[in-house]
Amino acid sequence: FPDKLPAQVSENLKKMEIRHLLTMTTGHDVAPSIRKLTGKDDWVATFLAAPVEHEPGTFYAYNTLGSYMLSAIVTRVSGMTLSAFLQKHLFDAMDIRNYYWECCPRGIEKGGWGLYMRPEDLGKLGLLVLQNGQWGGRQLISADYISRAVTPQVRTPESTGRYDYGYQIWVGDHPRAFLFNGMFGQNVLAFPDTDVLIVPTAANDELFQQGAFYGIAESFFADAASLSDAPLPTDAASEVRLQTELLQCAGRTAAVRNPAASGP
Repeated sequence: FPDKLPAQVSENLKKMEIRHLLTMTTGHDVAPSIRKLTGKDDWVATFLAAPVEHEPGTFYAYNTLGSYMLSAIVTRVSGMTLSAFLQKHLFDAMDIRNYYWECCPRGIEKGGWGLYMRPEDLGKLGLLVLQNGQWGGRQLISADYISRAVTPQVRTPESTGRYDYGYQIWVGDHPRAFLFNGMFGQNVLAFPDTDVLIVPTAANDELFQQGAFYGIAESFFADAASLSDAPLPTDAASEVRLQTELLQCAGRTAAVRNPAASGP
């Protein structure tokens, strides 16, 4: 983005590469805040104007605006929006069609946030990574890139939780796992050793992985020794509760689809 650079380009900014955006090691001591974008039209210029205190690759700081920059790069290089690029190269092949991505004032998808997608389609994206980039017999993403993306590239502070970071994906060593971590309990959690994929869409106050969910999931699904092909024991009371809840959910869904039927 030569047209977006500040008047004085620091030595650290000159060293920033795409891999540093992918691994959240851009060198910012504190990541540029998305809250300060209100009223600003050019988010790329805002990112590039932020001080880069550390040499890129030597310091980790979670950087949502860095993910926006990846979206901006795809848009600049391909001449397509990120959504159009993904639709052509991934989503058409995976039958993913119902989603929405918020944009900045200049029409660039936000990249690091603002994506609305059905849980089953989120699951497809997790499965694509779990299958090393293959889908329907086709190699949609190179296996080499997937391998690097789910390998720890940088250690993260304990305050962010139990996972380190690969390429825009949280990754674990023990157990070997990877995680797409959305705000407030929206996750895609995978355990390659047991071929288990979990897609929860909860509503809580977690920003990273501080909650108990991850430890519980690991205790049940991370170790092959903990899994069994034997059916679970019958639990008639729980089955009744489950069916009742499903019927109530179905009723609420019908009411949303047909507001006139739900009364005043």
